[in-house]
Amino acid sequence: MPVLYGDDGGLMMMMGVRKEVRKLVGEEVVIVGGLMATQMGYAGYSVMMSYVLALGVDPLSLVIFSSFSSFFFTAPLALRFERSLWPRKLSLKLIIQLVLISFGGITLFQCLFLKELSLRAITMSVMHSVSGEEPNLSVALDAIFDKQKIVGSSYLLAAVFTLSSAVVLQAATLGHFQAPISLSAIISLLGAVMALCAQLFGGHMLENIWPLVSFEMVIGVSFLGGIINGACASFNAWAIKKRGPVLVSMFNPISTVSSVILSFITLGETISLGR
Repeated sequence: MPVLYGDDGGLMMMMGVRKEVRKLVGEEVVIVGGLMATQMGYAGYSVMMSYVLALGVDPLSLVIFSSFSSFFFTAPLALRFERSLWPRKLSLKLIIQLVLISFGGITLFQCLFLKELSLRAITMSVMHSVSGEEPNLSVALDAIFDKQKIVGSSYLLAAVFTLSSAVVLQAATLGHFQAPISLSAIISLLGAVMALCAQLFGGHMLENIWPLVSFEMVIGVSFLGGIINGACASFNAWAIKKRGPVLVSMFNPISTVSSVILSFITLGETISLGR
């Protein structure tokens, strides 16, 4: 029986190439499917947090509880799977990068994002179509240029810019700190500590001062949100390490669409062409 590729060496090389191609294709499927899943997870987090915020919970408190929950979820995974990837010593450059990512990607971003959620619904209200049986220009202008919506949109734009900057810096950090789960755990812990300091220095104490929701419910929702955030952030960090920040950012619109659908199903929000 003839050898198709010249000799046994050529056949083995061809089989190796095919195996590598299958590996790359499989990895690509995992990345794309995982990024879609993480955006849906973030959408669920947004809907869940918007409900709690509507009951009067302080956004900064949710940042603290959920960030600590993310740390306690990701830290054991990092210890189990990435301990060999940890650097032997922390350089000043790496410490500065970790602090900046934590402040921008966790504390500042989540505070701005949750503050925006507390002001409006889940998606950009400026894009809502004005409803009514008879068109009225003054009503339309009041609806579009409502002060609360403008302030909320400003919070959202600032949050997006902050997160984008943190993602780019995270990609640079993963170049020499190649442990995405560990990175997620560290920035969650630092972000929680920064948010706690801001809460305490701002004169607000972590106590049950929310008349419409129990402290246990806040802890439970924050714990669940922290797990979702921790899992999504860890996968995104791994995807950034593999494919870079641009590909990861391209999937962000899925979160917006999913938020609209979930808000319609769970909170009774209306869906219009403008949204």
